[in-house]
Parts: sequence; C-alpha cells; structure tokens
Amino acid sequence: MQKVWIFGDSYANDSYKATYTWAAQLSQTYDVKNYAIGGNGPEYMIQLFRDAIQHTEADELEKINLIFFLSGDERKNFDFTLQPEDQSIMINVNFGRDFDFHIKRTIAKYRSYKKFLRNFYKRYYLHNDLQDFRQLQYVGILKEYSVFFKKVLAVNVFDDLQDSLLYKKFGTTVTDTEKFTFCKGPKLFSVEENINKPLPNHLSPINHDLLFNEMINWIDHDISPNINNLKKIA
Repeated sequence: MQKVWIFGDSYANDSYKATYTWAAQLSQTYDVKNYAIGGNGPEYMIQLFRDAIQHTEADELEKINLIFFLSGDERKNFDFTLQPEDQSIMINVNFGRDFDFHIKRTIAKYRSYKKFLRNFYKRYYLHNDLQDFRQLQYVGILKEYSVFFKKVLAVNVFDDLQDSLLYKKFGTTVTDTEKFTFCKGPKLFSVEENINKPLPNHLSPINHDLLFNEMINWIDHDISPNINNLKKIA
C-alpha cells in the first residue's frame, strides 16, 4: 500500500467526521499520516515536517508520497500562541472587523499582546513586501528535500503565483523536477472563495471527490494535479 504524508491547514486536515472529504477518502485508499491542522501557517508545518524527517529512517522516507498544502505565511507561531489553530487570527487582533463569535473570542485571548502584534505586522511583516518570496522559501525547502522522498506535491492555498514577481517579470511559475510537483492552476482558496466556509475543508462534496481524483492520479500515475479541474463555485 502506498504511503502518504499530508501537511497543511484546514483545507487538508482530517478532523472532520464526514467520510466524503478528500483526506478521508485518501486514508481509506492508502497508508496516510495526516499532520495538517486548521488555522496554522506553513512555518509551523515546516517545523512539524522537519521533526517528522528527523524521526523517520531514510529508507522509509523513500516510500512516502508527500503532499504539502502551503497556507498563508502571515500565520505565525509566536511563543505565546496557545494552540496552533490560533495562528490564523494573530494578524487580526488589531482590527475591528465583523468577525463571528468564535473568532472574536479567540482574538480576545491575545489582547495583552495587541501592541506587540501591531508592531510586528505593521513595522516588520507588512512593511517588507516579500509575500511571494516568503512562499517560495517553503517551496525551496520542499523541493530540496524531495530527493529523499518517493515524490513531493506542493499545493498553493491562498497565494496565486500569477501575482508573483516570478510570473509578472519572467512569465514563469515554480518549475517541477523529477520528484517535485507544484500543483497547477490558481490558488485553492479561489475555488469556493467565501462560499462554503462552514463545510469540511471549505470544499463542497463534489470538489472533495474531484480533488481526491487529482491526488489519486498524482500518486498512482504521476499526473500533475490541476486546481482548474475542480468545480468553480461563485
């Protein structure tokens, strides 16, 4: 049976009871270890990825198909973060937006860090306009380590590489290698943007089936997944 590791955020986690989700379907088909956690960022996932590599023998890594969902880099794991899921709200602690009750309650836990968070994002993170470069640093890590795995797939969740300097200036996006594949098409978030957020992994059942098929084709037949093959819901 094929071995699969999954890293990522809420688009990839398997915490839902629904059996139709793509992650649940994959677990029924392969030997899957899912590290994904809703709300966390790629920096935290890279830490878990590093730990997993350290605790796995090299000959075992060669049998693993790695799927890594790249979430928003602004999701930082500060030392005062109470749980990984809270990383997604850190940048919002300083904004009085119309959030739902759950988000407001989570934000309230970090009021004492409001000044620090404002300074971090305003004076450092948002001040340095390096968003596309920040995403590429994770791609570079995954590509470099792909030689030790059976193969590696990176899926872009929130950042469209067509908005990057790489595409705008040079007309190209991330290049694939023999063992590294960057999922084709737009960011995954654009498929059902702001439409089906309450659904498991933010995707409707039909898109779970379509994404599952994309993953199956990549694992079994080395066919590069394409987000354009999912059903756009506007």
